[in-house]
Amino acid sequence: MTLAEKLVSLREKYGMDGEQTAQELGVAPERLAAWEDGSETPDPSGLMSIADVFDVELEWLLDEGRSGETALAHKIGLPAALYVRDFIYELIPAIHFRR
Repeated sequence: MTLAEKLVSLREKYGMDGEQTAQELGVAPERLAAWEDGSETPDPSGLMSIADVFDVELEWLLDEGRSGETALAHKIGLPAALYVRDFIYELIPAIHFRR
């Protein structure tokens, strides 16, 4: 399942429409629509918002069923995807500290 498919599935599971979801994620509805149709990929901040709003793990969001590399990693390049993953993991302690 792709990130886009997971996002649509989560939104539907929570009974939210696009407007509500976009508001919860802090993005424009057009941005959410692009994420859901796969034409855009969320930045690290967007990924963290999705994980937080829907209470899912970032690893699960990024794991799109490829062996050893995610489709996201394939799309933006494995080194870039690893950088994004490491960046997000560095932010997690700071986020928990702020709450």
